[in-house]
Amino acid sequence: ENPSPLRLSQRLANDSSPYGHLFRDWNSELQHIMHLPIITEQDRIRKAKLLFELHSSFVRVAEKIGKLIVEERNLPPEERTIPPQTQNDGGEGSKMGVAGGTKYIASGCFIKFQDDANGLYGGDEYAMKAASEELRAMKTIHEVVDGEDSLCLPLAAMLDYRGYRLLVTSILPLGSNTIRYGSNDG
Repeated sequence: ENPSPLRLSQRLANDSSPYGHLFRDWNSELQHIMHLPIITEQDRIRKAKLLFELHSSFVRVAEKIGKLIVEERNLPPEERTIPPQTQNDGGEGSKMGVAGGTKYIASGCFIKFQDDANGLYGGDEYAMKAASEELRAMKTIHEVVDGEDSLCLPLAAMLDYRGYRLLVTSILPLGSNTIRYGSNDG
């Protein structure tokens, strides 16, 4: 009998990587802030300040992780501080999908190193452009559904470092009952 598969967020929270102890549930923090009531102008200012502080912290962590991933990109996977999660061998990492490049997980962040490792985009340059469009789509959705409680978007940051691009998002609690559009495999 096969055990039921854990949701991605549960697998990540149980991660035994070097950064597993630094797991931060960015999404829970974001959703808590997003659901704070705004009754007065002080409430609006407080909420905006909390969002700014959370996103600033997220970007700082994303930058540190992203730089490390780029700097170690030529090392064998087993020697990297943060090993890639995407494997083309059908193993656990391959369940994260092949679009979006090589995937990494650290400190509650889901990182997509925008390369064309699987030949989907016609080159790394186009993989990087796809990441830009993904971020642009998230911004547009956020603007359109601002205040809508039924749709939650992740924190996101785009990093360009040494000629490489990484898209970093907070880990979402994805499952078959939470997806409205797309897939839960990254």
